[in-house]
Amino acid sequence: MTHDQTIKRIEAKLKGILRWARIRCETRRRPKPQVTVPWLLKAWKRQRGICPIFHLKMTLDGPLGPTLDQIEPGKLYTRKNTQIVAKAANAFKGTMTMKETRSLLRKVRAA
Repeated sequence: MTHDQTIKRIEAKLKGILRWARIRCETRRRPKPQVTVPWLLKAWKRQRGICPIFHLKMTLDGPLGPTLDQIEPGKLYTRKNTQIVAKAANAFKGTMTMKETRSLLRKVRAA
């Protein structure tokens, strides 16, 4: 697969993730995400496809597949409050803040 093909697959995945977030916001009667597919693609490239919670390379599917995370749960999907994380990491984080998540991860790793 060429680099361009890989980027197209990532872009398509991010588009689907954003569509899902919009539907979820609409269902919960919350404002729509303020992030765009081009912004998400830049964020993916900036992160080098690495999950900022687990520090693992994300895949396009499965538990390490990407999803959107609200850095501060309950707030809006803004550029300052949105990150791309692995699905498993987002499930682990739940409603915790990043500070609480990092603290718990340190305890798990030390055990």
